[in-house]
Amino acid sequence: MATLAQERVADLRSLARGVESASSERLEDLKEAARHLETAAGLAEALRLSGDLLYDHGDFAMAAEAFRGAVGTAGVPEAVQLDCLLGLGLCLDHQGLHDEAQGCHREVIASAGASSEQLAAARRNLVHADGVRHFAEADFASAHASFAKALTLHLGDDDFRSDILMWLGACHGQLGQYATARDAYQDLVGNRSTHEAVRGQAVVWKEFAEGQVLFTERRYQQARQKFQGILARRSVGNEFSSGVRLMLAHCLFHLREYGQARRNYRQILKTRNASRAQKIEAHRWRKAVPGLLERLARAFERRWNWGAR
Repeated sequence: MATLAQERVADLRSLARGVESASSERLEDLKEAARHLETAAGLAEALRLSGDLLYDHGDFAMAAEAFRGAVGTAGVPEAVQLDCLLGLGLCLDHQGLHDEAQGCHREVIASAGASSEQLAAARRNLVHADGVRHFAEADFASAHASFAKALTLHLGDDDFRSDILMWLGACHGQLGQYATARDAYQDLVGNRSTHEAVRGQAVVWKEFAEGQVLFTERRYQQARQKFQGILARRSVGNEFSSGVRLMLAHCLFHLREYGQARRNYRQILKTRNASRAQKIEAHRWRKAVPGLLERLARAFERRWNWGAR
């Protein structure tokens, strides 16, 4: 069973896939390169463009093969080879082959012919990969430090920067810094350069962080509305949604709507997509829900105390 951190890794990494659709211009570039496959430079360029497109669509295994083919082609210009090594490293990281990925990035750093942009990208990729690994291991403080450093190494205002900011927001949320997470997501939502796919996800996570802020302020009714709004728009088939449902159940518990709270806890316990930690928490809180007789006794006691005044 995946942990909540691993589920968030999957959610965040999904944003790195396909956020840049295959534009007609890029497809034309690929067709043009394909006309020159008889030369090493033409073959390498076609493989590089194919790798870029496959990476954008989330096919990291095939993208890695394309980049690997370009790197292994004799007579390839060094600049193209280094670009393909960077792409190959990213693909390997997505497949969990972190040692091999580090080897690609370090090879770029060690190359005397690497440009300043390529060196910066390789260093950024190494730090970014460390952040993903720390996050998956639930070491959120170390993950935050890695992503914050990666942000300083990536000066462009583009999809990769948006990706890093999403990770930083997720780290704040996991560290219980909900207001800071909310603000990070708000920056992404309001930034014109943020890709629409990333902006849409940032809206959802911003609302989740807002709900958690309201919950910590004991504004349970308003928090409830936030969590219900998220569940109404998003499929309930993953751990993120189970986390939202868990917070909704907690709100209902504090609002003394015990029947609804119990039903939501039960739903978390029944679904395969909730993490083990979520199921343990739901089980513990469900046991704390007062039974019917206990609720009647409490209601009678409150009414008796009111009548005795």
